[in-house]
Amino acid sequence: MGTNSSLSNVTMAFTQARVVPNVIPSFNPVVGADPMFTDPATSEAIEVVPGILLTMEQTQNAPQFSLSSNNTDLSMSNVSWVIAIVDPDAPTPQNPNISQFLHFIDGTGDDMANLTALTNTSQALVEFFSPTPPPGSDPHRYVVLVYVQPDDFNTTGPAFFNGTASTDPSFNRMNFSITDFATNTSLGAPVAGNFFLVGPGNTTTTPSSSIIPSNTLPLPSSVSTPVVFTTQTLPLATSPAASPLAASPPATTDGSAASASGAGKVVSNVQLIVLGALSAVLGLFL
Repeated sequence: MGTNSSLSNVTMAFTQARVVPNVIPSFNPVVGADPMFTDPATSEAIEVVPGILLTMEQTQNAPQFSLSSNNTDLSMSNVSWVIAIVDPDAPTPQNPNISQFLHFIDGTGDDMANLTALTNTSQALVEFFSPTPPPGSDPHRYVVLVYVQPDDFNTTGPAFFNGTASTDPSFNRMNFSITDFATNTSLGAPVAGNFFLVGPGNTTTTPSSSIIPSNTLPLPSSVSTPVVFTTQTLPLATSPAASPLAASPPATTDGSAASASGAGKVVSNVQLIVLGALSAVLGLFL
């Protein structure tokens, strides 16, 4: 698949998964973003395609980043990049009251070649925090955004966080806004992006899955748990005379109580008719 086709797919994926407008107001990529995780248990390399569902184990360590482009002005020049990862679904997609949660921000510096293997030998501006959606949560979207790094980013980036390192206990990753950060550090609009999903379970989808698996998108808050209907057998009264309510069983939705009550009325009417006939016969002899 060519770069232009990939850009079209990721743009559509951002809209379908509501990354636009939940995270950024618009998205017009000119470069392809290709994160890759390595499963620490199996050493398997996992390429991120938009909407892939991964596990917490697979995303335990920071991914490697590479970019792809048909734009020779970008691919042949010494462009530096800023890469960010945010979670707009924290703590749950239905109640994202601490979103965006900031997972990573770093500049690439100049130690890269032809957009591949983007690295930075210095400490990241915000160290990678692995995805940890809480038990019972729907899968979270983890959005990767790439910006062209301005010359003064090494000054404006730390200043945005008041010089507090992400390793400091007082550093706050919650209620972050990537749009505010990009505005304050003169990053402009993102030039590349991708996203993956992570849930609290171990279910995954493979990179060969469709661009956005329909069963992995965060569910809207209006979706509720299916109602399960059960049946219950009521005990029969062993002695009708034991309780004045014994002849009136509890009501049910199928109208069985009404039938039982109607049957009782029929019996009572028959008894009255028989007694009336006996009275008439006896009256003949009086």
